[in-house]
Amino acid sequence: MAVIKKLFPVIAAALFAFSGCREAPKGSLVVHKDLDNLIFEALDTENEEKVGMDSLAGKYETYKTEINSDTFGLTVNVDAEVFIPDVEKMSVYRVRQKKITDDFIDNARRLIIGESPLYDAEAVNDSPDPANDDTLNEHKSDGHLRKVTELLDASPESKYYKWQYELNASGEVVYAATDGSDGVYATLYAQNNEEKGNKLSIRKSSSKYDYGTPYGVMVWPQSLDTVSDPGGALPPNTLTNGIIFSSSPTQLPGDTADLSRDAAESEAYGFLSSLGLNEFRIFDGGLFNDIHDIEAGVYYRTYYIFICCRYIDGVPFDQASGTKKYFGDGSDGDYRKLEWPGEYAVVYVNDAGVVGFDYLAPIEVTEKVVDGAALQPFEAVCEVFERMMPVKYVSESVERTVSVARVRLTYSRISEQDSFDTGLIVPVWNFSGYNEAYFSGIKISGDARESVLCINAIDKTVIDPDLGY
Repeated sequence: MAVIKKLFPVIAAALFAFSGCREAPKGSLVVHKDLDNLIFEALDTENEEKVGMDSLAGKYETYKTEINSDTFGLTVNVDAEVFIPDVEKMSVYRVRQKKITDDFIDNARRLIIGESPLYDAEAVNDSPDPANDDTLNEHKSDGHLRKVTELLDASPESKYYKWQYELNASGEVVYAATDGSDGVYATLYAQNNEEKGNKLSIRKSSSKYDYGTPYGVMVWPQSLDTVSDPGGALPPNTLTNGIIFSSSPTQLPGDTADLSRDAAESEAYGFLSSLGLNEFRIFDGGLFNDIHDIEAGVYYRTYYIFICCRYIDGVPFDQASGTKKYFGDGSDGDYRKLEWPGEYAVVYVNDAGVVGFDYLAPIEVTEKVVDGAALQPFEAVCEVFERMMPVKYVSESVERTVSVARVRLTYSRISEQDSFDTGLIVPVWNFSGYNEAYFSGIKISGDARESVLCINAIDKTVIDPDLGY
């Protein structure tokens, strides 16, 4: 195995011929992506400058380099493990967004909630004692999607459905909950939203203090960032989740996770298989404590959280390229804010079994466009990384230290520039680590690992995480 080690002590003068005040280097980070030309390049296996997986798999261990510039306030330290899948080939696939169906909701609901009846969640939330509230029978729910316009017409005074209409006027939604009379406290939320993405989220608890509230329109996977607690007031591995509280939490009654990780993973895989999601594997996760600041007090739940992504040809499709976004500025009368997030399945497991599930931005693979793509050599990709990191991160006002700890050859989606719901799955190199930024000496980011640069493995172009191409 090779160790790629370089020293790049100063940013090349040819790239940064500037003096005086600190300015970002000129030049576009992302060029227009011609997907037809990209497919042609992927098919060009006779090109001597290209390589196959046999020239990559098992050939590299680490990549080390340094980029330093006091002038531009940027330091990049790379001491990274290189992960290359041990597969015969990586290919190119055409994909499109996939809607959540009522049949899929029914299956997931039965697996997690069982036969407990569902009611409109707004009615459950408004009831002081749902388990003994006969009026809830007027608000029974079948857990199926309805058009947002239909729901608002039926409840024109509902603030919740007015809010949904503002964010999903042409879409579908269901927000339902159990009444807890049988000891099952659960919520179910699903949406098909052309502007924000499609998803299904279910939560279940054995405690009357917690239903969970998976009702937001945003389609993001669970963050696994944990809070630093040197005083020891919190249990270990407590998720941040933006919760601010003033007292030490206590564990929710009945919500424990004493089972082993192997047992928890077995539960998760059995659940995914029952849903027909056999292509998904655990990509990240572990045992966490989740703070719930509710009316009864500050509590925490303990469960395993497994972030799962689709594996294609034995390679994770982990959406390193980010989220495709379109923000209309109103110049043409279009103020929409469209997003196509990455596809993930998230499974929550404790001693009660599977107690939560998110299916986020599902896709449908419609065609294998290239069977065995011609790839760029790793050294050529590293050269692009070293050249483009300063272009991306130099700032007039922010000083930055980027530490790259992992380089992974993986699958990601790139989008058609002029079509919002179709794209290609392609091999990419994802450089990930910690991006510490300081403004006037105050740290403003850098506590969580993130993708710092993503490069198309076929044509060496940099993928913009906001544009999605």
